[in-house]
Amino acid sequence: ILHETAKLDSQIKELDEKIKRINPEPVGKTREELLEESDALQKKINKLSGEKLQLNEKIESCSRQKEDLEKELKAKAEISKDLIIKESEQNSLTLSLAEKPSLAKTVEELDLLLKNISLEMNELNVKKKAAEDIILRVKGMQVCPTCLQKLSAEHKKVIADQKNSEISQLERVIREKKKVLSQKENELKSLKSRLEKLDEAEQRLNILKVEIINLKKISSEVVEKQKILASIIKKEEELIKKRGELSKIDINELNQKLAANKKLLQKIIDFDLQVKEKKGLVELLNDKIKRKEKLVEAQAELFSKIKELKLESARIEQELSLFESAEEEQKALRQSFEKLKNELQALEMSKLGLEKDYSMLSEQITSLDKEIRSMEETLQKIKNLSKLQHWLENYFVKLVSIMERAVMTSIYQEFNHLFVEWFSLLIADEGLSCRLDDSFSPLIEQNGYESSFENLSGGEKTSLALAYRLALNSVVNHLIQNIKTKDLLILDEPTDGFSSEQLDRVRDVFNQIKTRQLIIVSHEPKLESFVNNVIKIQKEEHVSNVF
Repeated sequence: ILHETAKLDSQIKELDEKIKRINPEPVGKTREELLEESDALQKKINKLSGEKLQLNEKIESCSRQKEDLEKELKAKAEISKDLIIKESEQNSLTLSLAEKPSLAKTVEELDLLLKNISLEMNELNVKKKAAEDIILRVKGMQVCPTCLQKLSAEHKKVIADQKNSEISQLERVIREKKKVLSQKENELKSLKSRLEKLDEAEQRLNILKVEIINLKKISSEVVEKQKILASIIKKEEELIKKRGELSKIDINELNQKLAANKKLLQKIIDFDLQVKEKKGLVELLNDKIKRKEKLVEAQAELFSKIKELKLESARIEQELSLFESAEEEQKALRQSFEKLKNELQALEMSKLGLEKDYSMLSEQITSLDKEIRSMEETLQKIKNLSKLQHWLENYFVKLVSIMERAVMTSIYQEFNHLFVEWFSLLIADEGLSCRLDDSFSPLIEQNGYESSFENLSGGEKTSLALAYRLALNSVVNHLIQNIKTKDLLILDEPTDGFSSEQLDRVRDVFNQIKTRQLIIVSHEPKLESFVNNVIKIQKEEHVSNVF
């Protein structure tokens, strides 16, 4: 305590000297006034800087927009000229296309005329061939087929001269027809060439119409963009004017005022700190003085207590001699207590282990119960599936087989009926018949004996294939109601190898087919007589043309 008292005296002396040295200088304005003034200056500076930055950005944006629009307008400057040229071309093409309908009609008439000339030439050639055949037959005849009298050489010569005269006349007419045919073919070729050029002109006209629409649209866009450009230029001028007005305000002067205010504010802060420091030192000095006074009082109390403790110590030493034997007994009891305490802890640990084992066993029992229930459910499902499997194998499969046979029998009967009917109608030969076996394969009987497909003639093979295809198509359409091709049938060369009589019978078969649209691809001219529409296709230099 004596040492601490001396130490406090030294500290009190140092604090007194420090307090004397602290003498802060006062500032004219208060902290609140400077803060308010600095805040106003800073806001004004920020506002001016922000406005300048925004104006610069807006001016730059206007400049970029103006530059982009000027480039775009410059690029589109030739559009009006191009529009005039294309409109002129459009008018020219429209005038030239005015003759297309009459030209197309002329081509159609010429085409029909050429067909008629070809037919007339064929008839003339047939007549010429007939006359030549008569000359040859008459040469070999001995008796006139009309009067049944012997043919003389003079009579034969008269007939030959007469027919030769007819042949000469026919050849002259044929030559004239050929000449006319050649002229008309050249004329038709020239007209078709002009018609093709008009088609090209029509395509060009359609393209021009689209281009003119686009050019007019672009032209209107140019006008709009010119208005936008004028608006941007006006806006840019206003922004530049506003920026000039802002430039007149001196931000540097405001910054200098703000810096001066900040210096004054720092002086106030320093002044406040010095005042607080001085106040703190005074408080600390007072604390030290009070502590010194308390230490002096405590020192006096300690001296008094030391005397009392010495007297108490002498009394305790006398009493300790009496408690030495009791201390040994207490030690033995303490050891016994520690032993019991350890045993209790061991029992508690054992109890915790048993409780943990019990919890694990409970969880295992719960898990096993769940597995048993799951297995029982699985076993029940297996029993149900086994019953279902037994029913499927012993009843359902047989039932499906019976149903399939019934359906296939119905299909077979309809298929076979149509096939036999149409095949017999196409062939019309009692010695040749055909039917289907159980696998829907054709069985051919010729004169009471089975025959193979390879032994049939070309027309018979085609008849069999056509009858089979038509019967199959009818059965499929009848069986599947929602098939998309139900009302459409396309046949490619279905009459290959057919005679003229078979072609007539084909018409009867086609009339029995219940389909809305039948398309036949064929080279057979006779088929044209019993169809509604004919589309002719001619192939020239690997290119197919539709007439």
